[in-house]
Amino acid sequence: MIKKERFIIRLNWVDCLTLTGLVLSSLSIGFSISGKFSFALSVLFLAMLVDAFDGIMARKFGTERNFGRYLDGFIDVYDYLAAPAVFLYCWGFNSWYYVAVLMVFMISGVVRLSVFNETGNIEDEEAGLSYLGMPVFWSVLFLGFLYSFSWLINKAFLMPVIAVIFAVYAFLMVYNRRFHKFKSWKVMLAVLLSFALLFCLDGFGIINRGFLQQASVLSVYDHAVTAMLVVISAAVGGVLHMIAVKKDWLPFLKIPVSRWLFGENKTIRGFILMPLFSLPGAYLAYQLLGGYGRLTISISETPWFVFGLLVGFVYVLFELPNSFVKRRMGIAPGDTPNKGRFLMMMVDNFDSSIGGGVLLYGCFNAPVQTALAVVVLGPLVAVAIKRFLYLLKLKKKYS
Repeated sequence: MIKKERFIIRLNWVDCLTLTGLVLSSLSIGFSISGKFSFALSVLFLAMLVDAFDGIMARKFGTERNFGRYLDGFIDVYDYLAAPAVFLYCWGFNSWYYVAVLMVFMISGVVRLSVFNETGNIEDEEAGLSYLGMPVFWSVLFLGFLYSFSWLINKAFLMPVIAVIFAVYAFLMVYNRRFHKFKSWKVMLAVLLSFALLFCLDGFGIINRGFLQQASVLSVYDHAVTAMLVVISAAVGGVLHMIAVKKDWLPFLKIPVSRWLFGENKTIRGFILMPLFSLPGAYLAYQLLGGYGRLTISISETPWFVFGLLVGFVYVLFELPNSFVKRRMGIAPGDTPNKGRFLMMMVDNFDSSIGGGVLLYGCFNAPVQTALAVVVLGPLVAVAIKRFLYLLKLKKKYS
């Protein structure tokens, strides 16, 4: 006689590990409702760590099965959709239009997880394993970065940014494109544990009400925040300009500034569109950072549209020397040589940032530290944006 199972499923130890994610996300929700947001994030990163490693353990010990994948998908709804939504709502992201963003975010996430449960990861010879649609776990990473910004910026300035980020993220979760799959478990372990520890320490008052309030740290932060006025303006302008180039808007303006000196790519269109496209970025930067009381430059007498036009013009102007050198070296427009590739990539990412630093130093009497902050932060943001545009296939090469 066949013995009848007492329960509908027999859980293995990896299934139990997966279920701890539900315990942790529920604990995170409890912390959010209690207003203990740092602890909520710390626990949520631990839940993300569990989610990252249960699949690895299942493959390593041969316990993979369909039930485990379905169970993981259900837990992901709590880890990456429900818990972040509750966190944001309790944190102040609770106006009706913000709630609408949260609803769209959760709907897109559920659709994304349902597709993943049906198809799994996608694979090809060129890219290897990747995700179809942006994975849901980015919600926790976004929360971590955004919450850390609130330590030194009034969170009221962050709410519109959160709305934009999560609205775009909701779109990307259901967007029919491949997204990179992280493969190094050592990097995942280090990053997730570091975030969990960081927010745990903040929950005990060691970070935000301790280390970050020291005068030396605040001074560095003041220069960085001021630098972001230029970086945000240029970043928005650069993205819009990249779209214009990709879609070939206003082709009659594709008149080279000088074919012999700078090649075909440096055109009158860039000098017209880039300053105009930097205007929405300048407006956003002024709204987000204009109320920051410790800016190292005075912007009260400079309208946002003047600032945006200046940033956009300087951006394209300081690309010219780089193009001139490349043409003399025989490098075709848009190409990066194999020899000296790293140096050329560095120059490509630093040229316009140097221009932004010169603009603040020369026209706004910024301290040298602020100008250097533009030079440092600009390339970091540029690399992130180029990667993003590459994933969306708006940029042909990731360089």
